[in-house]
Amino acid sequence: MDEQIAEDIVQVAFLRLSRHAPGLEKPNTIAQWLAVTIRNLCLDEFRKSIRSSRTLQNFVRHQETFQSESTEPSVDDKFDGRIYAETIRTLNNIPGGETLKAFYLEGHSVEEIAQKNQEAIGTVTARLSRMRKKLRDILLKKISQWEEV
Repeated sequence: MDEQIAEDIVQVAFLRLSRHAPGLEKPNTIAQWLAVTIRNLCLDEFRKSIRSSRTLQNFVRHQETFQSESTEPSVDDKFDGRIYAETIRTLNNIPGGETLKAFYLEGHSVEEIAQKNQEAIGTVTARLSRMRKKLRDILLKKISQWEEV
């Protein structure tokens, strides 16, 4: 883990402690509370790094690599590029697409998106679910049109 991230985690843990310390029943539970909080923050950071590695940015890197190669792209590579381009175009044009972009392309967590938009976490989760289904339906329809040609 990056040293700066570790320092940020410790700082966040102590900020949370300052808010929750009055509610802790016994002073000797503070060390245990801090240990659990820091562990959970580390797990959140780990999940965030995994989520960001699964984003469409990896697909973009693949496309950039494929475009920089001097060999002729395969049919599959051309098809992948078309799907990617259509996905980005669709996300830019459908209401709610910005939530999917924030989650998958920018690697923001549901909590971060909810906080930024001043919405409940459940609202963001529901929107992500609806938008994934809508995006899937749009892309499947587009792919079937491509196959007809």
